[in-house]
Amino acid sequence: MKKITLKNFKCFEFQEVEFKNLTVLSGINGSGKSTVIHSLLLLLQSNQPYYSLVLNGYFLEAGVAKNILYHNAKEDIVSFVLEFDKGSVEFNYIVDEANTKILYKDKEIKKIKKEMNNFIPLQDPSFMQYYYEYFLNKFIDFISADRYGPRLQYPINNINKNIGKLGEFAPYIIGEYKDKIIENKEIYFNKYVNKKIRDSSLLSEINNWLSYILDGVRINTKTLEEVNISLLEITNYPSSILDFTSPVHMPYGASYILPIIVSCLMASFEENSIVIIENPESHLHPSAQSKLGEFFVVCANAGIQIILETHSDHIINGIRKAVKNDIVSNDEIIFNFFSKGDNLGEHKLHKIEINKDAQLSHWPKDFFDQYENDLMDLI
Repeated sequence: MKKITLKNFKCFEFQEVEFKNLTVLSGINGSGKSTVIHSLLLLLQSNQPYYSLVLNGYFLEAGVAKNILYHNAKEDIVSFVLEFDKGSVEFNYIVDEANTKILYKDKEIKKIKKEMNNFIPLQDPSFMQYYYEYFLNKFIDFISADRYGPRLQYPINNINKNIGKLGEFAPYIIGEYKDKIIENKEIYFNKYVNKKIRDSSLLSEINNWLSYILDGVRINTKTLEEVNISLLEITNYPSSILDFTSPVHMPYGASYILPIIVSCLMASFEENSIVIIENPESHLHPSAQSKLGEFFVVCANAGIQIILETHSDHIINGIRKAVKNDIVSNDEIIFNFFSKGDNLGEHKLHKIEINKDAQLSHWPKDFFDQYENDLMDLI
């Protein structure tokens, strides 16, 4: 996915947002970064039925239509344009007179930039079919900021490979695929640290990355099919000094970061995968946040598209360090910084690029400058 254009959606009258393999959304609270994620989640949960946006579903509860219509819209139409490598599609939804729901306005493909490769033609290639075949049929995962902390037990997911927006299915997915070999070796931890590479399973890579980011943490899972639950076990040391035990007795951050790592590693099994993550830094020490930033760069280099909302300068610096160490091309990363404008309801987007030496193109006000501002006040 290369770009989304939002028209009359929530805080944006018109806004284009570019994506790269690793896209970082940042900004002060209420500046619009979550709005970008909400647009993707609405389209994701509205794949059926096609004729209306599903405002309230598993991924997002948006209320009624007037809640997502731009406050000063000149017409009661909400529009989304998605651009991919292989084509571009547009959604137009119109708010009904009661302003309680929105219906699909135009069912046809608005524009196709070029012929799509490896696309099986359909007898009646409608807009919805195109969107489903190219976008919704891919591995797309969303990990919410409001994800599970430590639990005694976790539910089972028999529908797909997704981890769940709360990370609730992570233990079950691990149990189902833990022995599966990851073919994409670009995502291997040993590749990142220049060690000898050999075939590695999902569980091995989960533990390799967890141990690196959280200084020795490892996990294991068990599934109790007869009662439809999964169990997670965690130890805090790389060796067996301490036995595996329940997450409720282990660091909170381990449970919070696990769904993120599992989702990204599962995405490596499918081409053109997209993982959307909110606030990955929650409950993590600054050093762990920085290492997590490195992990995201490795994932981007492995071909996984990650859309990341964060307030952490440590994650930003971890990303920059990995770029400077030539783990990934700087062309694969973009920082989209959102701020409020001078006028009521106005929002601005600052596109910040990074060069091969990990230097940023510019530093807008409030873009991770609070540490320096506080130091100046203390001098």
